[in-house]
Amino acid sequence: MLSIIIPIYNEENIILNNHTDLIYELYKLHINDYEIIYWNDWSTDNSYGIINWIISSNSKVKIVSWGKNKGLWYNYQQLYKATKGDIIIQFWADFSTKADIIKSFILEISNWSDVVIASRYIGWLTKIPYMRKILSRIYNLVTRYFFHIRLYDSQSGFVAFKKEVIKSIILKSHKFDIHVELMYKIIQKWYKILEIPCVYIHRSEGSKFNIILDWFSTLLDTIVLYYKLVIKKDI
Repeated sequence: MLSIIIPIYNEENIILNNHTDLIYELYKLHINDYEIIYWNDWSTDNSYGIINWIISSNSKVKIVSWGKNKGLWYNYQQLYKATKGDIIIQFWADFSTKADIIKSFILEISNWSDVVIASRYIGWLTKIPYMRKILSRIYNLVTRYFFHIRLYDSQSGFVAFKKEVIKSIILKSHKFDIHVELMYKIIQKWYKILEIPCVYIHRSEGSKFNIILDWFSTLLDTIVLYYKLVIKKDI
């Protein structure tokens, strides 16, 4: 079985079109044994209603929502536990990388990779705003130096995992540094990670990430994470 997990927060304008693209891609690949799990992260618009409308016509789609925001670590941990598939694919709701990346994910997972990352910074040129690209490069250098994570895009929201990989990891981070924690712990367990190029379409309208404020906040959180994981060995 293939499991696809998609966090959503106030995405009522794009959910239906993106979901349609996803279903069409699964149809083209002749994948019938699948589940799609949407995680509703306290949306205040009609995202929850739209997903429930989708569910009414497709029993393979689910939605999970918690009454209290307990942090990213809790939400992702519960999402991963809820999956039933042998391959678990994580998507961002904006589909800034198109659903056709699923074909490459499945191919590479089948070719002995344990984790496959759709990277914005290798292969094809992508139209990423200059400031975002510079700050991403700096953050990548920080993670490479302090955590020895030799990846070009550890913050990618488009990742495929083998079931045994993701279910063996316990996460504790509350914010965006959770991506670094996840990759660090995967590397510590000697799983094979592969980065593949993807076509990335930058989405500015409706973006929830403030490139300056959230970047500095994530950098500080990552420094604290370094102290906990690498210095104190609190794994």
